Amino acid sequence: MAFWTRDSRRGPSEEPDGAGQEPSAGPALSPLDLPDEHPTTTDPAVFPRPVSIDRVAEDLRRRGAGFSVADRTGELTTLWGTRSFVLSTLGDPPTILQVRGQWNREASIYHLDDILAFCNDWNMQRFWPKCYAQVRDDGAVLVRAENAYDLHAGINDAQLNQLVSSAFATTATFFAGLDARFPDPLLEAGA
Repeated sequence: MAFWTRDSRRGPSEEPDGAGQEPSAGPALSPLDLPDEHPTTTDPAVFPRPVSIDRVAEDLRRRGAGFSVADRTGELTTLWGTRSFVLSTLGDPPTILQVRGQWNREASIYHLDDILAFCNDWNMQRFWPKCYAQVRDDGAVLVRAENAYDLHAGINDAQLNQLVSSAFATTATFFAGLDARFPDPLLEAGA
């Protein structure tokens, strides 16, 4: 006995009107009713594959983004708008995709407490990116943001594209918030 029928007015043993005729093209009632557009598991656009720096580089190429490759580490550096990003894969074999950005300005050590408060507030209210400040030996404060994704189960091309886009967008939003909270004195002076 069937537990699911297309027409709830018929029982499982009743034939539909016009039995043997081609069914009409009505709305699909189940994902099983849809044609299988990708019948094999070898399509890289659909099925998850291991993450690699080469796949990340290919994603940047599809975007039309220029990038450089670090000789020693293999990390990719690119610009998204006016923001600089470093993309890398971690692990052996690689299972982590890391996207890091750095604020395009430096702040004085006198602003460290306010910057730390801003970063802490961001980190408490949002999942990503993880934000932090670093003080250089000369007293300049650098602000960084990082997205890290555990991809041990693999990722398809569309998912990779979405993760990189999300990392760029959320990090740029964080840096825009920093710009608003700590305006550039040169821009305010009209230089």
